[in-house]
Amino acid sequence: MTWKKTASAARSSRVLSATGGTAQAGVAGPRGRRIGFLVLTALVVAVLAALVIVVVSFLSRLSPNDPVSLDSVAPTARPSSSPATAAQAECPAEQGHQASAEGVIAAFEHAYYVQRSGAAVRALVAPGVPFNSAEAVQRGIDSVPAGTTYCLTVTGVAPDTYSIGLTEYAPGGEEKQYLQKVTTAVVDGRVFIASVESVGK
Repeated sequence: MTWKKTASAARSSRVLSATGGTAQAGVAGPRGRRIGFLVLTALVVAVLAALVIVVVSFLSRLSPNDPVSLDSVAPTARPSSSPATAAQAECPAEQGHQASAEGVIAAFEHAYYVQRSGAAVRALVAPGVPFNSAEAVQRGIDSVPAGTTYCLTVTGVAPDTYSIGLTEYAPGGEEKQYLQKVTTAVVDGRVFIASVESVGK
């Protein structure tokens, strides 16, 4: 009887010990998986956060609100090949006409600098007024280098009286400025030059 009780007690002790061991093993398994899941989740979150930072940084570089230097988009001005080219671009040599005072003054300068014709210049001068002959005008034209261009401004200062600003541009780059007073007259419905007076250079 005593032996049986002892053996039974021993078996009970082993069963409790085994049961306890089994319970501990059951608790340790799910806990390990939970920790692993948490670690994996943390890694995924860290990777996503890094990707977000990279994307935000990239997009900020493409932001339309970034200031733009006007120097970077402004076109570059090209210098004129010569002063004569600049004069022709800004003050085209108009052929002129005899329908107005401004027109005949333009025709007068065109005949002098473009046509380079003393006869054409003299033909624009009113008949009967004292003025240089066509030959004398031609000598003055010949003294001006061929290819010389000009810029002309005409300002009315009184009836039939005009202030003329004239700038010559020689092919070599030299510039000369003249200020003249020009009067005009109408003869048979056409406007002519009546006088040209130099008032300074």
